[in-house]
Amino acid sequence: MRPGCMAPELVCLTWQSPGQEAQILHGKLDADRTLALVESWLASDTTLVAHHVCFDMAVLCAKWPHLVPLVFRAYDEDRITCTKLRQQLLDIARGEFRGRMHRFSKEVNGKVVYGERWIHHDYDLDAIVRRFGGRGLKKGEDSWRLRYAELIDIPLSQWPKDAVDYPLDDTRSCLDIYVLQENHAQFIPDQFRQAQATWALYLAQTWGLKADAASVAELETRIEKAIGDIEAGLIESGLVRENGSRDTKKAQSRMVEVCLAAGQVPRLTETGEVKFKELSTTGQFVDKKGRVSVVEPEKIYDFIASHGGISLDADACAAVEDDLLEDYAERTGLIAMRNKDLVYLKAGAVYPVHTSYGIAASGRGTSAKPNVQNPKRTGDVYDRHQKVKYSLPDVRECWVARDGYLFIQADFEQLELCTLAQVCKSLFGYSRLGDVLNAGIDPHSEFAARMLHISYEEAMRRKKDKSDKVFENARQTSKVANFGFPGGLGAESLCLYARKSYKVNLTPVEAKRLKSSWLEHWPEMVDFFNFVGSLVDPYSGEGLLEQIFSHRLRGGVRYTSACNSFFQGLGADAAKRAMYLVSKACYSESESVLYGARPVLFVHDEIVAEVPDDDQASDRAFEMARLMLQGANEFLPDVPTKTEPVLATRWSKRMKPVFEGCAACLEVKVPHVAHRKLVAWYPGIEAAA
Repeated sequence: MRPGCMAPELVCLTWQSPGQEAQILHGKLDADRTLALVESWLASDTTLVAHHVCFDMAVLCAKWPHLVPLVFRAYDEDRITCTKLRQQLLDIARGEFRGRMHRFSKEVNGKVVYGERWIHHDYDLDAIVRRFGGRGLKKGEDSWRLRYAELIDIPLSQWPKDAVDYPLDDTRSCLDIYVLQENHAQFIPDQFRQAQATWALYLAQTWGLKADAASVAELETRIEKAIGDIEAGLIESGLVRENGSRDTKKAQSRMVEVCLAAGQVPRLTETGEVKFKELSTTGQFVDKKGRVSVVEPEKIYDFIASHGGISLDADACAAVEDDLLEDYAERTGLIAMRNKDLVYLKAGAVYPVHTSYGIAASGRGTSAKPNVQNPKRTGDVYDRHQKVKYSLPDVRECWVARDGYLFIQADFEQLELCTLAQVCKSLFGYSRLGDVLNAGIDPHSEFAARMLHISYEEAMRRKKDKSDKVFENARQTSKVANFGFPGGLGAESLCLYARKSYKVNLTPVEAKRLKSSWLEHWPEMVDFFNFVGSLVDPYSGEGLLEQIFSHRLRGGVRYTSACNSFFQGLGADAAKRAMYLVSKACYSESESVLYGARPVLFVHDEIVAEVPDDDQASDRAFEMARLMLQGANEFLPDVPTKTEPVLATRWSKRMKPVFEGCAACLEVKVPHVAHRKLVAWYPGIEAAA
């Protein structure tokens, strides 16, 4: 494993079938027998299981590329699955994804003290074996796990015993875990579909992304200047020390002070929630060393601030509208971007960077190291202390296609509105929102028209008038409602969401009136909220939901998470299916115009692929869009989504379809019939046109 190589050379293959002993072959010195064995598995009806199986498949396909179609066929036939993914899905179903609360009692100074402790769940094989088997893997004294390159030319008979035992123990442990998981297989009906998606995402991860060195250098310069200027006011206030370190206790104390003065409840971190629950229940807190602190009720938040647990993230700081705390959050975000994102961006200018895709409890994809799905910062940074605004380059535009290649980009139009409408159609048999979307009506403009007491036709005329700020504000407010209320947001949370995401200022009273009007406009949402509420236990505040179509289960879910899960989870299922079909065409279907292209990004409702910059680039773009719709609309039979592809030299929020010989196409969404050949968008093309 090294930069640019996520599917390294095969050194050994181990396997075990139920009722047989684990076996091992040398991947290089016994390559013919190893290949024959793998081919026989892939050609049969055998189910193949491994921990993080996508890695194993990638290694085999990198060594023997002719296996790629056979691997895709096995995935299509539901014959490849993953003990890591299965455990994640099982934990999601039981409401214990990534961990659970453990209640305990202990005697301290002659008194029995009760409390709760968070037990974190990891998903590497060793962690799962320890969790269910009570033992660890045989790593050996020299830990051969990362040293097998040393053995690639050495016969198995000459390997150290530990080097042989380690992979054999992996195989035995994987089979043991699989057998245990099979006792609960009815709770993971979505395992094979998720395995397909994981395979497609790992292929994108393996291919990797390249960055533009000049764009990265410019971004770094602007970030450093913004940090330095914002820091001055924070040092003066004492929230940041002279050496640049943060005084988190002082910042948390300020947050408590500001919140209580405004009659607000301070937001807590997960750790803070645990401390608050223990303090409010018992009046005391027991630390890890058994020391007991007795805390008066009115001092609970002060105690949590002094011991860590008050949230200082961007949302919490924005909610209290305190200039210093907002600057504090701004600086924290910029430093995180400098210390994390910039590291990967700089590396990406030298060799491909491989984000690590994962799964969230809702079924959505996640991305880490670097997080390409939710870049830390883009747009304007505002130094409230000095009243100065900084414009940072879009982080996305640092990622570029390789030399001689272009990006194809396509995202699904209004995907979460389509999935919300589909959920309502499936559950209740109707959806006015779905009818509006299917009729080609803009739901944001339509609801804005209701708020302004005008016709939809007049609303669409006013939408074209960029100077009509009244309609623009109404349409932005409509977006706040259409995207904010389905997730179960209350009035105060919606006000923050409106201000942060759409620069719309609402009071809680206005938010409540807006919701009443919104529920009248989309009557199915009353049924939706009642249905979700019926799933949640009124005492525990948690419930169990079953995703439509995929039947994926999510347990321990609270009301707002349940609201979001139904339409976000369906959107994830649709987008992942699209990603799989696109990847299959790119890697496995030699007759496809996409064959040889490489998906490089998966961002919730968006796919980006890298293709040769040649005469077929436009055809590839439209084929990718076709496959995306084919995959996604399997999950949207009543409210199908749409997409339109773009060719571009780099990733950007500003990219749009550009058609050969038609400068006017830069300004219109519907391409001219005579200009159906896409050409590459690039930064500055509008000015050039």
